[in-house]
Amino acid sequence: MAQKSIVLLSGPGDSDRVLRVAGHVPAICVKDGPLMVTISIDGAQIGRESITEQNLSFDLRLPAPPGLNQRTAVAVEIAVSRTYREPGGMRELGLSFGQVGWAPN
Repeated sequence: MAQKSIVLLSGPGDSDRVLRVAGHVPAICVKDGPLMVTISIDGAQIGRESITEQNLSFDLRLPAPPGLNQRTAVAVEIAVSRTYREPGGMRELGLSFGQVGWAPN
């Protein structure tokens, strides 16, 4: 993804579920220091993680804000503090995520 991505999910349906965001950051993206990843649901920040060379692959499990259980849809925003533009390329690279969804707590 580039600097920001939005994923639409149904509400968690159960109060005992957490938001799972798992992915990987290319090492080149942390060469200038830690990369901050911020997770928000419907505009409310629910988590922030510092990604370094020690945790390039990450698996975040974040509690959902109250009131989402019966919602038909929620917008999950994943944002990074900076991106990397590959030499000669047009793409901005931030992170790749393999899973975004609700998981048992």
